[in-house]
Order: sequence, then C-alpha cells, then structure tokens
Amino acid sequence: MKLSDKTIKVLKNFSSINQSILFRTGSTIRTKNAHDTIAAQAVVDEMFPFEFGIYDLNQFLGVVSLFEDPEFDFQENHVTISSGDSSSNYYYTDKDMIICPKNVTPEFQKALGFNLTESDVKSLVQAASVMQLPNIIIESEPDKQEIVITARDGKNPTSNNFTKKVGETMLTTSFKYILLVENIKLLPHSYDVSIISDPAMIVEFSSKYDKIKYWAPVEQSSQFDG
Repeated sequence: MKLSDKTIKVLKNFSSINQSILFRTGSTIRTKNAHDTIAAQAVVDEMFPFEFGIYDLNQFLGVVSLFEDPEFDFQENHVTISSGDSSSNYYYTDKDMIICPKNVTPEFQKALGFNLTESDVKSLVQAASVMQLPNIIIESEPDKQEIVITARDGKNPTSNNFTKKVGETMLTTSFKYILLVENIKLLPHSYDVSIISDPAMIVEFSSKYDKIKYWAPVEQSSQFDG
C-alpha cells in the first residue's frame, strides 16, 4: 500500500491540531485538539486495514520522508515502511494514549452559509499573520445585506484589519461571529462555510477538494441580534 501526496498533506495538517492520531478501519481519518474545541476529518483514497495509533505524527511523517515512493505494510503491532533496499519498522501506540474524536461524522443544524475561495483563505491568513491579528470575524452589514469576513483584533475597534465580502444575506438583523486565528488550521482550498447554531455555536469549513471538514468554536464575545 502507498500513501498519496494528498493524504500526506492532510496528515501534516492534522499534526498541527494534535500530535497524535488514531487511524480507524476504512478511509476516513479524524482528529481533534486536546481542549476538544477544534476538530477535523478527511476522506482519503486509501483504505486502512484496521485500527492503530501513532503517538507522534510529525515523527512518523519524518520517517516517511526518508524514503522515496515508499510502500507501507501494516502489521499487527507496527507498520513496515520500505523503498528499495531500505526499510523501517514503526510501532503503534496504545489508543488510550491518544485524544481522538468519535468514529462518526457529526450532524449539525446550520444557520448561515457562504463560500470562501482558496485565494480568500490565503489572503485572510496572510493578513492576520502580517498584521499580527488574533481574530477572524464573520459579520453582517444589514444596510448592504452583505456578509463580510475580516482579520482584525475583535477587542480593538480601531485595530488594523483586512476585509473581504464573501456573500449576501436577507437578514435585517446583525451578527458577528468571532474566531481565534490560532484555531484556523485550514489547508489552502476553497471552502463552503456554515455557521452552526445547534448544539453549540461553531463554524464548519468544508472542502470538496480533499473531502475535508474542519470545525472551530465561536468566541463567547460573538453577537447575534436575532
């Protein structure tokens, strides 16, 4: 078995959410952070034969990078990674050592949606980094019936900012959903973005490109005048 470049990129991205990961039987891989606030899942091309845990995902990916076009032989307590005359046995960890989400795709009540292009994602993340801004804010401009997303400091009304119009709304009430930049762990793709109001106020980012979804919490200072 081989791992595609897409799958390797997804795993590198997931390692920024949690250093450990539990692979379950099948093609869906999931992760969440230690605080149980950020979560992600992706459907990959590969079918994993059984459940196994990797404690240090970055280390595992580092071992994989030692090989050119490696083969993976998943055995009972380890995976053998090989290419040509070289090989490595990498041993699994006990699943009880890993913080992992439930083996199910959550169903949510979605209150609002819009699209972000890959360019939008890159420019927002870059702007937040360049100007050292802590928040990404999704809000309405009722007078214009527009939805905008802004990188800025949500606690400072005069902070530097970068804003993109991302959609339209028929709502006459205003809303402001505040996220921490540190919780935005997106791969650079286009996303369908949904505000989820039940059972908790979170934002879902869903990309068809890698069949990947992320869920990030909305800050308590968020506002909705409904």
